Amino acid sequence: MQTRRTDLAIELSEGMAQTNQGMQCLTQQLEDGIEYTKISIHTQEAAKRLHRPQGRYFSLQWTGMEDKSKEQLHGFARCGAKMLCEIMDWEGIGCVLAVGLGNRSITPDAYGPHVCDTLFVTRHLQQELPGILGEGYRQLCAIVPGVMGMTGIQTAETVRGVCRQLKPDLVVAVDALASEQTERIGAVLQVSDVGITPGSGFGNAPCAIDRAYLEVPVLALGVPTVTYASVIARGLFDRTLGKYAGTLDKLLARTPGSEMIVTPKHIDILVKKAALATAMAVNMAVHPGFDAEMAALLSD
Repeated sequence: MQTRRTDLAIELSEGMAQTNQGMQCLTQQLEDGIEYTKISIHTQEAAKRLHRPQGRYFSLQWTGMEDKSKEQLHGFARCGAKMLCEIMDWEGIGCVLAVGLGNRSITPDAYGPHVCDTLFVTRHLQQELPGILGEGYRQLCAIVPGVMGMTGIQTAETVRGVCRQLKPDLVVAVDALASEQTERIGAVLQVSDVGITPGSGFGNAPCAIDRAYLEVPVLALGVPTVTYASVIARGLFDRTLGKYAGTLDKLLARTPGSEMIVTPKHIDILVKKAALATAMAVNMAVHPGFDAEMAALLSD
């Protein structure tokens, strides 16, 4: 069986009925060409078919991220904030911990850290200067724990340690994802309420960052920034000689280059703009009082 090389629920669900046994998929068109998809996995059987835990996976799909203006990115962020508010009940959420997963030194993996760079962190202000922000602002703090290859510590262990110290009401984990379709790189913002396993799209899944491990609700946010050379080869092959797919699988299994991770040449622009839009969405969801003027100041 072909190993799926994607973190996107919309790709795993493609080809299935809109309402499959144990799964529901709804899609609607929003303004400015944004496509909003909501996938809910209700049963263990459906979770096994989709290779994903039970839960909800919402996504916004929007092409041409690299060409969007700041105003358009803010419009996308508003849709992202609404998506976050729909998937999560924010009543009673007082303190939010954002976690920027990934390696800041590697461009396609720097998405999570870049998101945290643009968040409007307020925990220190709320604690040291109570009331300075007025109504509509929660406590938001952020960490960028790095990767195990640089720290010697599993990322999930670092996050759990911080959670035990700060005791947040919610963790928002942000990470770069993998896609099976090159046109979706930098074009999909996915959020799920089941947590995230850093590195799962690359076959490296040491420990999940989820509610069971952290004992805190977790939202996982991500944008695909890479794909595999084997995925591109399969796509080209299927469009020309699809009936020989079995032969291709055998060939790829013997080709070391098929494991190469591929990213677009303009990935730096995609990551920067995707991170900005994601950060604005988180800011608006966490802080109901966050406005467009504040967003403009933070994104300059």
